[in-house]
Amino acid sequence: MAIVMKKTVSVLLSVLFVFSFITVSFASPASGRCGDNLTWSLDAEGTLRVSGEGEMHGYTEFPWADLGGITAVVIEEGVTTVSKMAFSELATLKTVSLPDSLKSIGSYAFFRCENLETVNFGSGLVNLGAHAFRECTALKEALLPEGLTQTGEHAFYQCKSLQKATLPSTLTALSSFMFAECESLAEISVPEGVKELPIYCFYGCKSLQKVTLPDSLTTVGNFAFRSCETLPEITLPQGLTTIGHHAFMDCYALRKAQLPDSLTGLGIFAFYHCYHLEEINVPGSVQTIGEGTFHSCSGAKAIILGEGIAEVDKGAFRNCYAAAEVSLPTSLTRINEGAFYNCNGIRDLDYAGSEEQWNAIVIEEKNDVITAGIQSPEDPVDPVDPEDPVDPEDPEEPEQPEDYMPGDVDLDGEITAVDARLALRRSVDLETYGEGSVQFLACDVDADKTVTATDARLILRASVDLEDPASWKRIS
Repeated sequence: MAIVMKKTVSVLLSVLFVFSFITVSFASPASGRCGDNLTWSLDAEGTLRVSGEGEMHGYTEFPWADLGGITAVVIEEGVTTVSKMAFSELATLKTVSLPDSLKSIGSYAFFRCENLETVNFGSGLVNLGAHAFRECTALKEALLPEGLTQTGEHAFYQCKSLQKATLPSTLTALSSFMFAECESLAEISVPEGVKELPIYCFYGCKSLQKVTLPDSLTTVGNFAFRSCETLPEITLPQGLTTIGHHAFMDCYALRKAQLPDSLTGLGIFAFYHCYHLEEINVPGSVQTIGEGTFHSCSGAKAIILGEGIAEVDKGAFRNCYAAAEVSLPTSLTRINEGAFYNCNGIRDLDYAGSEEQWNAIVIEEKNDVITAGIQSPEDPVDPVDPEDPVDPEDPEEPEQPEDYMPGDVDLDGEITAVDARLALRRSVDLETYGEGSVQFLACDVDADKTVTATDARLILRASVDLEDPASWKRIS
């Protein structure tokens, strides 16, 4: 009998020993104060409730931060603010319920709550802070309420599961990186009253199929729709005056983008790599077509430049292989180097001016197809399938213009933290700048023909004057 008892005790001790190494996450009931008139409580089911009246206090570390097991946050009626970083990085949080009394959500409030799936916004929300729901990678919807007037930058950045977002009519300004890299977002309607789409606003929304823009819109910012790879068309409103650089770059599926007559500014590389764009028609209100603006729009069958355009910068229409028809205005005075380089499909060059006017146009080198007038049928044409000129899954990186500034990855003439970020992303293949491209060369500041974290570090140091970019070598 004693032997049996010893064995039983031995088994029980072994089981206890095994379980001592197993961590099971359950919420431990707790409570406290989090405002002059606010209290919080966590129940055994994992629901954290904030109740009372007024504003939430700010903390360097919130009292519930290390409790664990929080699956739901319920802010009750009467609470007016959620403080900065209040619920950030709660790994088990799945649902959030906000009251009508809530006016403001602080920056980083729900940052990186990676399992957060549902947020019910109250009707009183006015301000949504920067990075508020950044990297909430499981969040599926963001139905923002009427009454919201302000959103901070990166508000829904990298919410990779976000499929639906509604913007209220009271929201008259969007923020930079607001929906950047929301890879599942399929549709967006920008409310009337919004005048500008800030930089990177919808960058990397790879599933975006439909965009509705308001008549009030005047500016599409730099990189605003870059890498929206499946966007088939976009209607740009009359009244739009500016399209920033790289705004629609790498929109591989884009077939239609009619430029309005109100447009006056068209940024460099704005439609670069829009392989399936069917026609390029630039209104005369755009006096200069910038560098690389329509570079590698290799499916475009016609290039029509409106009366009033004076200059076409280098590489503007480079590698537009399929363009058979080109119409140039009598206002044109200059075609810079390689503007029409490798446009070997041109068969019909239309110019309404006199021979004297034509001869007065300064046409720099690598524009042979233009200086020849109409290319003869015997001249070779690069093989291209007009229906699918380049495979968007594996695009061939065309040769880039030679002028660049080491460190200036976004080509805006300055070296900033944004350039360092882009270089860092390229070092881990989150950016697709091909070797030899101007962006790749700008990243590779140590000139070792690779882009690494070291390059990003050097660029970041240069952005705060800790590094002299003049010492960096240009790669030929």
